[in-house]
Amino acid sequence: MDVTEKVAARQRAAALQAELLANAQKLIQERETYYQVFEQTPAAICIQRGPEHRFEYFNAAYQLLFPDRELQGQPVAEALPETVIGGFVALLDQVYQTGETYFGYERPLTIIQPDGSRGEEIYFTFTYQAYRENGQIVGISTFAYNVTQQVHERQQAAQMAADLKLVAANAPVFIFRTDATGHITYVNDSLLEWSGLRINPNQLDQVWDMVHPDDLPELNQSFTQALRAGQPWESPVYRIRRRMGNTGGPSPGHKPYFTPDQKLVGYSGVNVEIHAQIELQQQLTRTNVDLDNFIYTASHDLKAPILNIEGLLEALQYQLPAESLLAEDVQVTLDLMQNSVQRFKRTIGHLTEVTKLQKENNAAAIPIHLPALLTEVQLDLAHEASQAQIEVAVDDCPTIQFSAKNLRSIVYNLLSNALKYRSPLRVPFIRVHCRETAEYQVLSVTDNGLGMDLTGNNKLFSMFQRLHTHVEGSGIGLYMVKKIIENAGGKIQVQSAVDQGSTFQVYFRRNKEQVQ
Repeated sequence: MDVTEKVAARQRAAALQAELLANAQKLIQERETYYQVFEQTPAAICIQRGPEHRFEYFNAAYQLLFPDRELQGQPVAEALPETVIGGFVALLDQVYQTGETYFGYERPLTIIQPDGSRGEEIYFTFTYQAYRENGQIVGISTFAYNVTQQVHERQQAAQMAADLKLVAANAPVFIFRTDATGHITYVNDSLLEWSGLRINPNQLDQVWDMVHPDDLPELNQSFTQALRAGQPWESPVYRIRRRMGNTGGPSPGHKPYFTPDQKLVGYSGVNVEIHAQIELQQQLTRTNVDLDNFIYTASHDLKAPILNIEGLLEALQYQLPAESLLAEDVQVTLDLMQNSVQRFKRTIGHLTEVTKLQKENNAAAIPIHLPALLTEVQLDLAHEASQAQIEVAVDDCPTIQFSAKNLRSIVYNLLSNALKYRSPLRVPFIRVHCRETAEYQVLSVTDNGLGMDLTGNNKLFSMFQRLHTHVEGSGIGLYMVKKIIENAGGKIQVQSAVDQGSTFQVYFRRNKEQVQ
C-alpha cells in the first residue's frame, strides 16, 4: 500500500469515527430529551437492562413509589424483593425471553418494610415492553400507573352497593322499583317473605296479585295517573294478602326518578307494614268511644246525687238553730261544703260538654259569615271587652264552612281567653285575622296579654289543665277547641312569649268546592 492509500484509509477511518461519535452524541441527546420528558410525566417509568433486570434509568415518579430504596444499577430482585413475591420478576423474565409485551391491570404489590413486615398494598396498571439493540433484546422498559386510589374507591363503592343491597333485601320494609312503563323491576326479599308469594324473577308484575282485590282498582287508577303525568305517586293505603290468609296494610311512599335530561326512568317505593298500627288505631277508637260513653254515663248518673247533696245542705241550713248558724266555724264549714258542691256541678257540666263534642262531630257544615259571628261574640263579651281594643281583619276569608255551634264555641273561647288573660300593665289589644292557604282557612287571634312559657310544656290543650291559676277558669276551653277542630280534620297552633302575648291559629280544612 503506497502512501496515498494509507492517507486515504486514515482519512476514511477518521471520518467513520467522527460519524460514529456524532451518532452516539445524537443518541445521547435524544435519550436525554426522552429522559427530560419522562421526568415530567405522571407515569412511573424505568429501564432495566440485562437478564437480571438492573435499573439503568428510572424517573422521579418511579422513585417516589420506593422512596427509601437504592435502585440505580441494582437488580430488581435485590432492590425490590417484594416484586419476587408478587410475581413481577417472573413476568419480567417472560418478557425478556419472549419479547412479547405484557399488560398488567390493577395488580397489587405489597411493600415489604425494612424490618421484613408487610406494609401498604399498592395497585398498578403497567406495561412491560422489551427493547432491542441490533435486533437483540437487551432490556425492558416499564410504564406504570399507581391506581391504588381508584381501586380503593371502586372497592368501597362495590362494598357500599353490596351493603345497600343487603340492607334493601332484609330491611323491615317493602321496597320496589318500576320502569318507565310501570312494570316492576325489583322487589326486596322482605316483601316476598312477608307475603309468602312465590314468583318468577322474570315476571315481577305478579307482585300486584298480593294486593287485596277490593283495593286493587283504586290502586291501579292512582298509579296509572301518576305514571302518565310523571308525578309522585300518592297511593291510598291498601291491604296485602299473605300466604296464611290474613291481610296487612302497608303505609305507602313512592317517588319517580329521572335521567339528567328529565326523562322518566321509573318509580321507587318504600312501603311500611302498618297492620298492627291500624289495629291499634281501631282499638283506640273503640276505647275513646267507650270513654266518651263512660264520661256521659258518669256525668249523668252523678247529677242526681249531687243535687240531693245540695238539697240536703240547704235543708240542713234551714233546720239549724239561728244561734248555730251564727257560729263562725259552722258558717265556714257550710260555705266550704257549698263551694265543693258548686265545683262538683261545674265539673259535671264540663264533662257533659265534652261528651257532646263526639255526638256533634258530624254536625252539618254550613257557610258562616265570619264578621257577623265575631260581632255576636263581642256583644256577648261586651262587659269584658269594654276597655279592650279589638281589630278585625277577615276580608280574605269572610265565610267559613263549618258547624255553626262549633265555630261559635271556637271563636268565643279564643276571644274570652284573650280578654281573661290580659296584662294589667297595658291596654288590652286583640287582633282577629283570617287568611287562606291551598288547604286551609286560618283564623288567628293575637293578644298582648300575659303570654305563656311553652318550653317543654304539652298540657296547654289538656283537659282541666291551666298555665295561669291566678285567673278564674275551668281548664276545659282550649281542650274543647282542639278536639272540635281536629275532629273536623283541622289543627290548632300557638305561639307565645311571657309578658308579650299569644297568637292562636286555627286551621279549618277547606272542602273540595272551596279549593276549586
